[in-house]
Amino acid sequence: MRIRSIWPALALCVAAVFVTQAAFGTEPTLIDQVRQRFSLSKISILSGDVVNYINHDDVQHNIHIFGSDGSDIDRGLQNPGQTIVQKFDKIGEYTVRCSIHQKMKMKVEVRA
Repeated sequence: MRIRSIWPALALCVAAVFVTQAAFGTEPTLIDQVRQRFSLSKISILSGDVVNYINHDDVQHNIHIFGSDGSDIDRGLQNPGQTIVQKFDKIGEYTVRCSIHQKMKMKVEVRA
């Protein structure tokens, strides 16, 4: 019995994932909220990208986004286990904070 290598099939699967992402856009950026902190302090994304803020704490959070253009987006209360999905369409710099826990903050750079 002859055993064939799985490498060609694996390479084909990986290539298919990259082609699919190119056709339908990038995967969302995942930001965890654990121990009343964001998992990253700064990210750089492209205009139109999506960020998922996932509350892994056992307390509520409040996603509040301040743009360098003066924009102010309050996403409201976020319960434990809940995910808030935010699309960033405008190029610029944003500060994301939790209105409940003032030490929770991160920067989002949105570029073309």
